Amino acid sequence: MALQSACLAILLIVVIGKANPVLGRAQGNNFNILDAQANQYRLNNEITPKHYNLELTIGRDFVESREFSGIVLITVAAFNNTNKDIKLHIKNITLDNVEEIKLYAAKNGTNLLNNKPKPVPDEKFEILTLKLRDKVILEKGNTYTIRIKYKGCFQASTNGFYLSSYRNENNESEWLAATNFLPTHARKVFPCFDEPSLKATFNITVTYPEEYRVLSNSRSMVTVDLPNNMTKIRFEETPIIPTYTVALIVSKFASLSAFNNIVGVNTVWCRQNLIVSANYAFMIGPKVIEKMNELTGIPYFHSTSKLDQVAVPDLVSESMGNWALATYRESALIWNSLESTTRNKQTIATNIARELSYVWIGNLITFEWWSTAWLSEGFSCYFGYLIMSKIESGWQLEHQFVIEQHQKALANDVISTIEPLSSEESDIFTTEQITSKLDSLTYSKGSAIIRMMEHFTGTRSFVAGVKEYLQSNLLGNTRPEHLWETISKNLNLTNTLPTTLSNIMDTWTKQVIFPVVTARSSGQYIELSQKAYQLNNITRSVDMYKWYIPISYTTSNEKQFNETAPRIWMKPEYNISTIKHVITDDSFWIIINIQNSAYIRVNYDDHLWKMLENALKKPSFDDIHFLNRAQIVDDAMNLARAGIISYDVALNVTSYLKDETDYYPWYSAFEAFKYIRFQFYKESEASGLLDMYLLHLMQSFFVNAVYTNATSDQISAYRRELAFEWACKLGSKECIEHSMALYKAYFNLNKEIEPDLRRSVYCTAVRISNNVEDWSFLRKRLNETHTASEAEALISGLGCTENEEFLQQFLNETIDPDSSLRKQERRAILEAVISENKDVAIPLNFIINNIDHILEYYGGSDGLSSALILLSKRLNQRKQINEFKRFLYEDKETLIDIKHTLKIAVENCEANLYWIETYSEILKNYLRERVHIDTTTTPSITPSITPSITPSITSPTSAIPDDNKDDSTASLFLPHLFIIIIFTLTVILF
Repeated sequence: MALQSACLAILLIVVIGKANPVLGRAQGNNFNILDAQANQYRLNNEITPKHYNLELTIGRDFVESREFSGIVLITVAAFNNTNKDIKLHIKNITLDNVEEIKLYAAKNGTNLLNNKPKPVPDEKFEILTLKLRDKVILEKGNTYTIRIKYKGCFQASTNGFYLSSYRNENNESEWLAATNFLPTHARKVFPCFDEPSLKATFNITVTYPEEYRVLSNSRSMVTVDLPNNMTKIRFEETPIIPTYTVALIVSKFASLSAFNNIVGVNTVWCRQNLIVSANYAFMIGPKVIEKMNELTGIPYFHSTSKLDQVAVPDLVSESMGNWALATYRESALIWNSLESTTRNKQTIATNIARELSYVWIGNLITFEWWSTAWLSEGFSCYFGYLIMSKIESGWQLEHQFVIEQHQKALANDVISTIEPLSSEESDIFTTEQITSKLDSLTYSKGSAIIRMMEHFTGTRSFVAGVKEYLQSNLLGNTRPEHLWETISKNLNLTNTLPTTLSNIMDTWTKQVIFPVVTARSSGQYIELSQKAYQLNNITRSVDMYKWYIPISYTTSNEKQFNETAPRIWMKPEYNISTIKHVITDDSFWIIINIQNSAYIRVNYDDHLWKMLENALKKPSFDDIHFLNRAQIVDDAMNLARAGIISYDVALNVTSYLKDETDYYPWYSAFEAFKYIRFQFYKESEASGLLDMYLLHLMQSFFVNAVYTNATSDQISAYRRELAFEWACKLGSKECIEHSMALYKAYFNLNKEIEPDLRRSVYCTAVRISNNVEDWSFLRKRLNETHTASEAEALISGLGCTENEEFLQQFLNETIDPDSSLRKQERRAILEAVISENKDVAIPLNFIINNIDHILEYYGGSDGLSSALILLSKRLNQRKQINEFKRFLYEDKETLIDIKHTLKIAVENCEANLYWIETYSEILKNYLRERVHIDTTTTPSITPSITPSITPSITSPTSAIPDDNKDDSTASLFLPHLFIIIIFTLTVILF
């Protein structure tokens, strides 16, 4: 009973959030750690773990009691003779009996610990300190055993050891227990040395109710039936692995299994009613392993003899690459050809490749400390595309990487509080800091940097270096420098770098943000300069940041878009680099950064931008590689957003899109214009003008993608999906009528909608009809579906309603304790309402007024992070931003675990507000000159737009940034003062 009370107390701590004193209380925008010192969070290095014997008992009443018990025996070795205290990590674990905490030598059973007073875990630092008896010295080279008997609790969040539930084929509730230990949650399940460099082998034994199945990192060695309908299973010993990749699943899942010469026993586990849809994952897993065997020269079968992949109903991240037991969200593993989309299939494939590649780059070798975790995470993201591109060669994954990861990283790598990929080890020690090193930017930027390195070192040298890096550090811990060394050793003699690879990569991994390379025409030369990219609402100095930049380029005379190796290098010590060229006529153009190979943005002077604009407006614009057309669109719009070029230049260059029918440039365009649409949601005139403008631009794209596309390849499917989604979203009459016809056939005749179009059709139907019948029909469908991808489409569609009553009802259901919604679905509903609905006040007020319930039913603060970031990208009104910031700062200790997220959210809001004040009117004037809105008809895909040769608009900045401009407070203050005066006069007058 005492344990149950303790568990309940821990549960309340998670929900109410009054107990984590690790971080100081937030005041204003100050999130500084008040009194933490790195060494207080770290373990001492006098001893190291060698092996764990972990035995867990999960009782028949585990769902009701939310308890389990455990005994852990840790074999440790002493580095030196020492009498220092022993430190282990521990959290949310109860130590009832001091006699059950022991340390003894292998040759002697005497307890070497002084347990008076009783060892008490330090809740702040999550450390258990064991004191040695007087005169006891642990001798160098000897091994000792730590034995601790304890009791634990299943977590309320979706980390540590947690409970989840689902509806089975009989619509009955089934429970399971699953683990998620990344990054520091193993300590919630067993006392351990929970640091990535303290790797060990594991023998795991579990006692559990006989109707369940238990999975872990290795194959079962023996299973024994026990009294009271209990079973005990003991697993084989694992290789040396870090604690965060240890995993357990206790479930009633069904399986698809067979022996395979590549992986041993290959098994996919999921709910019984999903097993028929597990075939694709079952087939892809061994293919990924085979390609990784070839790439690394290290056979998977050498280290383990099984591969388990498990679809878990609730998982805080999309997937987890635990050793030989990879876990995924259902939508990231299960593919149903009748209900899942084309994109779902690719997501599943790249997720599997990412997590299974982690066997080599995160388990067989492991980073020394979280400060350089990006290397393993970045590699796994890159390999997700690289490996799958060799298996599904027609998917163009090497090209999709550019728009999905490279450009995504550039778009997010703009916040002043973002840390470099590689931090100083002493700067990363709290759980919050460690978690911040595993954010989405770590994956996308890390993988983009790795791809850049492959391009400038050459694929052959890169692969040979990676192979040697893995083989020479097998089962050990590494730093990025180890990779730089092995790649350097394998460089082709003809590949001359400007300095050491380590020096080059340090400028990319130990500095924040990224450079903008600006090209200026100067006689017979193109002059190149570099400066850090920064949104113009940020006032920090960035002049000290300089990079070694590989520059690839081609010209209108060459049109060589397949050579991505650098032709010159820009160096930190030189302000200007030059490219010699011969301009033959006024049609000359130059494009820098072939196929987005370098992690940069490219700016040009007014003349060179004009030459690119002219080239893109010619019928031969597709002479320019589609990835570089996507790059031009992405760079131009984001340079304008940062005030580096005018929106006049950016929109004139991108106006060629009216003739563009390729997927990649349009993907980039919609991502860029999505930001502007978000900012214009509160302004009906501006929103209408922008939507009409985009409808005009996308006419050829829509017709070509939706009506004349006869092929069925992956990219064509994506084009069609993208064109249909945006045409309907922008208000195209044809698209809306087609969507409503599909929906009515589904509603009245039960005629299924093509999976690729469902999300758009559901959204359009809910937004247009706005009646209770349609809402209730789709809401009922959400309750009935067993397919996670279909549930995602329905949730997204339902979030599009403009009926405030429906929205409030939908949101309230996410905090209803009696709702059948899973944590993952509850989070998805809030995110859908934020993303798809015009009125952000509804989700904002919902979060502010229900924060405690949200944390309880969404799985803790981790479950709220994505929603807060999404919301911050929408807020651009001072009153709402102040409400949001007040909510974040006023005694919200519950959110302190996601401090990193809060910093980003606040900065997003301020950037939005600056953009509205600076660019809103400029954009509206541009659109007013070009768009005529007929308010008497629904817009078609071909609205009336005046020719694009109208007078240009003015802009507060020139096309070329002035590297010497004054960044003083006064220069920043005057424009704001002007804005304040105008705003005040407007209020007085109106």
